[in-house]
Amino acid sequence: MKKHYVLKEKLKNYSLLSGSILLSSLAAKGQVVYTDVNPDKELGGALPPTYPATVYDTLDLNNDGQYDFKITLSMYGTNPGVAGISFIERIDGAFNPASNQVLNYTIDYHPWAFHLECGDSIPVNLPNFSWSYANFAFQFATNISLNWNNIQDQYVGLRFKASDGLHFGWVKLDVNTMDTIPNIIIQSFAYEATPNKKIASCDNGLGVGINSPEEKKLSLAPNPSDGLCMISLDESLQKDAEVSVIDVEGRNVFKRVVPANSFNELPLDFSELAAGVYVVQVQTENSLYTGKWIRK
Repeated sequence: MKKHYVLKEKLKNYSLLSGSILLSSLAAKGQVVYTDVNPDKELGGALPPTYPATVYDTLDLNNDGQYDFKITLSMYGTNPGVAGISFIERIDGAFNPASNQVLNYTIDYHPWAFHLECGDSIPVNLPNFSWSYANFAFQFATNISLNWNNIQDQYVGLRFKASDGLHFGWVKLDVNTMDTIPNIIIQSFAYEATPNKKIASCDNGLGVGINSPEEKKLSLAPNPSDGLCMISLDESLQKDAEVSVIDVEGRNVFKRVVPANSFNELPLDFSELAAGVYVVQVQTENSLYTGKWIRK
């Protein structure tokens, strides 16, 4: 049975406050509507009687009777010579494709869901709500991409449209790809009831603060250039970072995830961009680097 809580947002402390949950009436600002999926909902974990087979569950974030997102696990049978089964794990908000979107990044034109830590800001300071769906992992014969590789207790950022405007929220998941039979476990979800107001992942109104990345100036050279650009950071990448390029109209015209490594210089080629002025941003685990760059 799902439990629904309507709670005041308190974004001053990063720790969860212990004690009972106090219900409150919905005020004009700073309200988090939290849903505890109890017991947790498991998709998959067992072989279906026939293939292909798709199991799914839906998220109605604001409890208005119209679900906003669908989480699916599709299984396509065993592959000779390949351990496990073919599958795809995904979250989809295409039921209102102009508005319902998933916090994502792209690799080879495929959208992938960010997995966020408790306290990460939704949205972050990057225009990365650009797809109505995002993948967690898939495997088709030898074509395997496990971007969520046995991920536990992580969060997906969400944006959806309600009658009073756009709202931000999150869902907490386990995504298991290590066993022979994959599964997804849905634990809880929440949204900020004030339109266009940020929410911290895992904030259920009990005082989880937003981890806002420290903003720093980005070093870009040569600048201007004909496309080739060296991005220099004052820290080495211990985790994956995302590079975005934004044009003068605010459109994201380039986005790439840079794998973690021990270097603090990133050579990139922006030669496909038209001549003009751009803002380049690099989002790392702890910092947001921003710089102006000119394409000759």
